Amino acid sequence: MPPVPRVKVNPNGGFCRDTFDRGEDGWRARLCQALGTTSYAFASHVFEQLSVGPRDQTPEETAERINTGLAFIAHQKPRNEIETAILVQFWITHLAAVSQTQFASRADLIPKLEAHGGMAVKFGNLAVRQIEALAKLRGGGKQEVTVTHVHQHVYVADGGQAVVGNVTGGGGGDPRNLTQSHAPALGHAIGPEVRRENPERQALPRAGHSRQGAVSDARRPGRRSKGRKERRVAPWSPDGGDESGPPATRRDE
Repeated sequence: MPPVPRVKVNPNGGFCRDTFDRGEDGWRARLCQALGTTSYAFASHVFEQLSVGPRDQTPEETAERINTGLAFIAHQKPRNEIETAILVQFWITHLAAVSQTQFASRADLIPKLEAHGGMAVKFGNLAVRQIEALAKLRGGGKQEVTVTHVHQHVYVADGGQAVVGNVTGGGGGDPRNLTQSHAPALGHAIGPEVRRENPERQALPRAGHSRQGAVSDARRPGRRSKGRKERRVAPWSPDGGDESGPPATRRDE
């Protein structure tokens, strides 16, 4: 790779070339080659963009800023002006993200920390998208698919069966619906999924207390509604026969 053109501060003002490039024309040719263009006007515009920095930076700092930017772009080997423009944008965005991160690290108040930290995150995300755009541009928008062949060796004894591939359990329904009754049971589930009827049913025992007595009146005495009559009710026996005992009364509703 040819040497990257550099600049230095001119004592009379401005900047001058810092490398031996066989005169001014040679330096311009090397600058255009580093920026992936044949137009010196475009190269001069990029040169001016790389020189923009903080207001309080010295001429020496400006020259170093230009030389660092030129070295970064030249080592990426841009093929045309579009790639160079994306690289310039990324470089400036990268410097802004680093600057905001430094401000956030020196912040003495929470609002300043949040402001500079938020800007650093935004600049960082923007730089990532710029690099992705460059990669997509250089790749021509094509997607590469890598296919890997896996050879499986299965040994099956006489009378045995084997299945090779993705096996999913369940019934004939949609295998994605695992909430239905035909879904495969969990490995840790114990016992049957659904209770079955008891084939050996046993009759319920009869009540042990079969004493007969009068049916108690649910209402308090003296609160009987007017117009209602009482009639006697024969006592009930568990055996179905009539049993003697005190008569019970029932109110007709």
